Parts: sequence; C-alpha cells; structure tokens
Amino acid sequence: MDSPGIPPLLTPQQAEQLLLLINDAQLTNYLAVAAFVLLIIEHIATFREECDFVWRAPCNLSIRYFSLVAVTVEMYTLLAVHTKDKRCQALLYAQFAGSSVIVVTSDCILALRVWILYRRSRTLLYFFSFLMLAETTVFIYTGYHTVEPLTEFIHLGPLLPGCYSPANHRILTYYALPELVLSIMMFAMTLYKCRASSLTLRDVGIGRTPIVAIFLRDGLFWFLAVLALAVTKLILWHGGRPTLVEAPIVPATALVSVIGARVLLNIKSLAAPLNHRSLYSTSSASAPADSAARVTFSGGPRSQIRTHGTWRDVAEEDSSHPWVVNKSWK
Repeated sequence: MDSPGIPPLLTPQQAEQLLLLINDAQLTNYLAVAAFVLLIIEHIATFREECDFVWRAPCNLSIRYFSLVAVTVEMYTLLAVHTKDKRCQALLYAQFAGSSVIVVTSDCILALRVWILYRRSRTLLYFFSFLMLAETTVFIYTGYHTVEPLTEFIHLGPLLPGCYSPANHRILTYYALPELVLSIMMFAMTLYKCRASSLTLRDVGIGRTPIVAIFLRDGLFWFLAVLALAVTKLILWHGGRPTLVEAPIVPATALVSVIGARVLLNIKSLAAPLNHRSLYSTSSASAPADSAARVTFSGGPRSQIRTHGTWRDVAEEDSSHPWVVNKSWK
C-alpha cells in the first residue's frame, strides 16, 4: 500500500529511500532546533557580560550577534518550504558563508589566546595569519565546489521542508579538516606553554596566576568540543548516509559560536579594568618572603599577590619569573 504523501510512479526502492530522507530530515530539524535553543540560552546566560564588554562597542555588537543571524538563516534553510532550485542553491551558499565566517572568527580568537601566551611574537603572528588565510581558502573552495553542482533539489512541500539534493556531498569531508588541524595545533601550543611554566607556578602558587589556568581550561574545552564535532562531521560526510549531510551543520555552528563567545568574553574580562571583575588574589599567609608584589597600607605592610589584569601585564612578563608581574599597585 502506498504511503500517504509519497509521489506516484516510484519504485519500492525509491519510496524506501524517500522515506529514509524524510526521517533523516526530521532528525536534522530536531538537532537544529536544539542547537538554536542552546544559542539563545547562551545569550541569556551571558547577558550581563554582554552589557559590560560587548554593547559599549558597536563593532563588537555586530560580531557578537552575527552567529545568531547565521544560525537563523540556517534554520530558515532547513525548516521553510522552498519550491525553486535557484533559491535553495542561494540559501546553501549563504549557509556555507555564515558557517565559514563563524569558524574562521572563532579560530582567530583561539589564535589570539595562543599569541598572547607566546608574548605576541611577530613570527607567530605571521604564521597564524597564514593559517587563517589557508583555512579561509579551503572553506571557500570546498563550499563553492559543494554547492555549485547542486542544481536539482527534492521539493515535496510540507512533507519535506528544506533543501535536499540527491547529488553526492563527499567533498564536504575536506571542510572539517582545517578546523580540526588548527585546534590540535593550538591546544598543543597552549599545553606546551602552560607546562613550561609549571615550575614557576609551583614556586609562587597557582593562585597568583589564574590567567594560565583560564587559558588552559578554555583551550581544553575548545579542543574537546571541536574534536567531537570534527569526528562527527568526518564520519557523516565521508561514510554516512547522504541524507544526513546537513545534520551536523547547525549544531556545529551553534556550539562553536557558544565556545568562541565564552572565550572572547573571558579575554575581554581579563583585559577590562579591575572594577569589572576581581582578577586579584590576596593572601598574607602564603606569599613568599621575597615577593616583589607588596602593598603598604596605613596599618602596616601586607603582602599582596597580584595577577595579570591587562594585556600589558600578560605580554610584558618579568624575565626571571614568567607569568608574574613585577610591578607595584597603581
């Protein structure tokens, strides 16, 4: 018996493939809605930080909410009913462009963290710029050669919203590789820098340099998230069912946006004036006797442990004690 809504003149095999596509499209839509809700929750949860560090700068405002616009376009591509092939192709181009901008921007934030850890090395700046340019080139090439051959799409009205083409999408496998390679490289460099400073941290106390712990924590979360997303995309795009090709796109875009926004807000909070956030740890018992960071109050001397609070503090480290700023209070 024919299933309701299935077009006539289909062989049993074609009908089975069509039903599989419809089921996978529903799964893709569920994942997309869940990812969109996660992105909204992230904006609500960080509303206070956004008011402090984002809303005061117009350019930051557009960067911060670009991901919300891009994910909204992706949701429209998946959930709306489209009847024209040209429209579907244009929406897929926009989808690739938005996702690529978000990923490249997030990787630039990741590279910025590592660049700061390595004292703003000019050589490293050129190297990272080359990597970002290479990643962008791969994204443009892969996106164009993925969408350009898609000239026919399946239109079934409300039964199958979105833009699904029977063409092969295996070239998408290369789209997931640059982000994975860059994340592994950045995490390894972060881990190496933090491990190289471990002796100093033991000498002066971990509480004296929380920026190292913050950078390592953010780098670890970023690496684990990108690793999970990249492996999922590689499996689906290389050996998975073609009907699941769009399943990881919206979740990956939303999750990268959330992690990138968190890292960016952490960087801005570290660079902000001290009255925005407490970046200093006070300890009179655990401070070394020869500590250079001391404060004299009216009641007598007290040792004050100071951490990095500005970009200058992060980059201009004391040569004998990395990660410890040898300056008095101002």
